[in-house]
Amino acid sequence: MPLFQKMAANHSFMHAPAALRLGSVLEQFPPVAYAFAYGSGAHYQPGLYDYERSETSSSTASQLERVRVDASTEPSVRPRQDCTPRNCETSTSASRNTLSFDAFRGRGQGPVIDFIFAVKDAHEWHQQNLSRNSDHYSWVGRLGPKVVCSVAEAIGVGVHFNALVQLNGQMTIKYGVIEAASLERDLSLWEHLYIAGRMHKPVTPLLPAPPGLLAAAQEANLHNALAAALVLLPPTFTEEVGECNDG
Repeated sequence: MPLFQKMAANHSFMHAPAALRLGSVLEQFPPVAYAFAYGSGAHYQPGLYDYERSETSSSTASQLERVRVDASTEPSVRPRQDCTPRNCETSTSASRNTLSFDAFRGRGQGPVIDFIFAVKDAHEWHQQNLSRNSDHYSWVGRLGPKVVCSVAEAIGVGVHFNALVQLNGQMTIKYGVIEAASLERDLSLWEHLYIAGRMHKPVTPLLPAPPGLLAAAQEANLHNALAAALVLLPPTFTEEVGECNDG
């Protein structure tokens, strides 16, 4: 399989368990056109979670301390009582992908789970969401959906984020809202390279990209990222990270 096709297949693969569990979050919001989850709350990252501290190497301990300091404004991560390094081992990438979410579901603890929602009309969506979830917004929300959208366009590269949102006492999330047309431009033209850059990394789609321009832009974004990477690589390299040869 050609490298780009392999990259696209791996990138767009929807880990069903994670998508099903995280997809329930969408029920709390007005309808969205496209959505994905990303980051440490959606994708297992070795060494990040407290229940792995039984692996007592000093490097792991110091890494956990750094993460704890960096996340000092977020809820603390508690050890999972029924989980040890042995019984936490999983055999597939899909199950490892859901481990962090399953570990903290129902506790309201652990990594903040990050989402991006692409919506057809940002003003209308925020108007509905302010009626439904006004407590998610900072003081900007009290000024109405027009100001929310204006601030997002002026200083937020078209994205408005609501952070440290508690959902039913079960989890803490952060979600960014962007108009589908703005997302399409960023994916196609790298207008800001903000969401487009985020989508160069692993994401878990909760809804498939609508067929048409947005789906095509999503594929073009990956194609362009691969092309840029190939230009920057040395003449001889392998698919494994860190195994390049300056040849």
